[in-house]
Amino acid sequence: MDFKRAEKLILQHLLNERKEDVYVLLSVQDLCVRDFIRVLDRLSSRGLVKVRNNTVVLSARGLSAAKALGLRPTGRIRCSHCDGTGYTLPSPFRRVFEVFKRVVKGRPPPRESLDQKFISAESVFRRMVFIHERGDLAGSRIFVVGDDDMFSLALALTRMPREVVAVDIDDRVVDFINRIGEDLRLPVRASVYDVRKPLPKSFQKRFDVFVTDPTETIPALRLFLSRAATALRGKGCAGYFGMTTIESSISKWRKLHQMLYQMGLVVTDIRRDFSLYEETGESYRTPMARRFGHPSTPWYRSAFVRVVAFTRITPLARGAVRINKRFYLDEESKPIAPPSMM
Repeated sequence: MDFKRAEKLILQHLLNERKEDVYVLLSVQDLCVRDFIRVLDRLSSRGLVKVRNNTVVLSARGLSAAKALGLRPTGRIRCSHCDGTGYTLPSPFRRVFEVFKRVVKGRPPPRESLDQKFISAESVFRRMVFIHERGDLAGSRIFVVGDDDMFSLALALTRMPREVVAVDIDDRVVDFINRIGEDLRLPVRASVYDVRKPLPKSFQKRFDVFVTDPTETIPALRLFLSRAATALRGKGCAGYFGMTTIESSISKWRKLHQMLYQMGLVVTDIRRDFSLYEETGESYRTPMARRFGHPSTPWYRSAFVRVVAFTRITPLARGAVRINKRFYLDEESKPIAPPSMM
């Protein structure tokens, strides 16, 4: 693990104000929660920082160490208007955005047993604007695997895709999407689907684009991305998914890239800290909350990854799959009890 680099990033960021919220510091470096806490403990044991509840303070010794390393304050370099993402809503999407916010107020609450957590409405539309910029929105058939974010409704509200299909294990999510789609006459439909089962043939090799947010363990990434890739028509089609460094080490990212390449997919874009999750429960923040207390504002962010099929698609998971506890958690991910079904 590159602990020294993480230490430098933390010290460098602390030069700005001499103190910072621990949840902010987590996002400025690349280690997962487990290793971030180890680094913070190392800095504290050497007297370079002091940790007070959820605030990290740079000590005089830490200031001297930072100067000895040649570090300088970065200042507030991220754009405050776009939350540091580099993307805002163009005029054609703003009216749709307001409609979407009204519509999703009635969606079913998240179930922690199904690892559900929502990204913010703003993040939903930033993702969609990015997909539009990359040429994958207008005229496309789009397949969404798991949709507690109601991303399929946002896509359909633009009336730009040719077709939007969402699948989810939660019948509440499916019923809600179908009801809104029918009420507003949108080009969207949803079906109940369990990723443990093979993708129905009616969905295979039919779509131009997939969108999904897998649980961040290797077995879950392998399964979700395989099912999603099975839906693509073939070479040249694109996929999008969320991924963090909070729950995934660099080693896991390497394994992810290897799996993608084996499936015939190559990464074209990674937008760091692109999606902000709403505070809808405690399951995914338990390690941090138990150590530092609950955050005062939403903090859990994920990167948005785009892949393209560069050759024949070869999913790594094809038939029915049995899952166990390791499907939902590993040494880097959140300590959440496994749900009874996906």
